[in-house]
Amino acid sequence: MKNLYLFITLILILILSSCSSNENDNVQTEKLIGTWIGVSRIYDGENMGNTKYSTIKFTADGKTEFNFINPQGNGDVVEKGTWKKVENDLQIIWDHNPNITTHILVSELTSNTLQFKSFIDGKIQYDNFKK
Repeated sequence: MKNLYLFITLILILILSSCSSNENDNVQTEKLIGTWIGVSRIYDGENMGNTKYSTIKFTADGKTEFNFINPQGNGDVVEKGTWKKVENDLQIIWDHNPNITTHILVSELTSNTLQFKSFIDGKIQYDNFKK
């Protein structure tokens, strides 16, 4: 249940986040394509634990899907939308509410590592994923 709470918190953070700059302006979108498995999350300096049940999928045609499968079998969360790179960040527009645009600052992107940060209430959340 704790993992479900953390994933829902991530979705809320992403929905409510707003970013204006990114130190890494070399995000290569071809590396982003694929399915990413959650590794860890840090919120306001606190380790929130393993997020291995979280996945994010980015497709070459601009679709994205955020998934959390609850290991206890209830409360699964799926969010779908479209993504695009705009300047130095990724923008996601959610299918369930096209008026919401989420900004994700990618701080590391390699062929097997994705790290991004989001902001909520002036606090930073880091999420790490692997392929």
